[in-house]
Amino acid sequence: MNAARRHDRGRRVTTPVALFVAAMSITHERVLAQSSREAVDTAQQARVDALFTAFAEPGAPGAAVVVARGDSIVFARGYGLADVEHSIGVTPSTSFRLASVTKQFTAAAILTLVEAGKHRLDDMVGHVLDDVPVYARDVRVRHLLAHTSGIPDYEVLLGSDDGPQLKDRDVLTLLHRAKKLYFPPGTSWRYSNSGYALLALIVERVSFQLGKYRVNSKEFFAQIKKLVTAGNIDRAIKLCDAGDYPTLQLVKAGLTHANKGPDEIDAAMSEKIGELKPAVEKRIGSLWSLANIATLVGLLGTVLGLIHTFGAVSAPGLSAADRQRILANGIAEAMYNTAMGLGIAVVCMIAHLILHQRSKTIQHDLDATQERVFNLLTIQTRPGGY
Repeated sequence: MNAARRHDRGRRVTTPVALFVAAMSITHERVLAQSSREAVDTAQQARVDALFTAFAEPGAPGAAVVVARGDSIVFARGYGLADVEHSIGVTPSTSFRLASVTKQFTAAAILTLVEAGKHRLDDMVGHVLDDVPVYARDVRVRHLLAHTSGIPDYEVLLGSDDGPQLKDRDVLTLLHRAKKLYFPPGTSWRYSNSGYALLALIVERVSFQLGKYRVNSKEFFAQIKKLVTAGNIDRAIKLCDAGDYPTLQLVKAGLTHANKGPDEIDAAMSEKIGELKPAVEKRIGSLWSLANIATLVGLLGTVLGLIHTFGAVSAPGLSAADRQRILANGIAEAMYNTAMGLGIAVVCMIAHLILHQRSKTIQHDLDATQERVFNLLTIQTRPGGY
């Protein structure tokens, strides 16, 4: 990134000679100031370079340096190699593994989600994540945060074929190789990388899952189907509590009546969809009315403007040039009123068209979701179902 450069511009009305003298003086001052800043920047760069001489040696693993003043980056440079084997140099944009420095950010993300009501510190890991080993399902989020979970270290579970780099999901897979916790949750303390890998998965699940489901209802329904098929209705309901979207509300209405028979499931979902559809359509119709009103107001402004113009032109004592000027200005103002009214109307009509189509899509999705959830729940409760 480049260092910020600032300058200000003065302006004064005076004689041509004074303007010339003032301009020369200002230019001279700017040149001196610019030279001073460049000298300071060069000196600072030399000092930073000296500090990182060891990193810049041939074949040495490197580092990236950024110096900032306020909100401006004044220095950014890479030293040495990011990939020694392939001789790839470090740049200011090189990504580095932060190791356990990320734990504080993971913890902050978890607590932010707790404050937002997305999950609780006392939620059990087995209720939040899929495929958690049986021995770890009752561990709570607060245990993971405080290193009191007793979850085994994944490092001791690594095999020769697991590779040097792991993702958080890989850690969860490795934990299935263990048989039990080191100690009952909350009874002791042991630093745990595994625990924070699970916390990172929780952040990923809670933060991003709903965003994907909002644009991909098929994926969301696939997850619901998986949970219902496994008999885990409570987790399916909890998944629906992740946001206040119409589809999630409708699915939850069906799930909360899953054990009450087909008639009650259908009635509950029909009642909920009756509540949701008017909310989806709310205020969309007013855009069309506003478009009509804007058109009429523009036409009214045109008519009134022309009436005023013709009245002014007919006044006695005006020269032909004055009449022509008044008439031209009046017609221009009248046409401006028309254009403004029509412009507002066009914007409102376009917005109405987009929102109306979006509303129809949402309503179609709600109808399809109602049918799919009803079929899923009723088939699930039949003998020989899933």
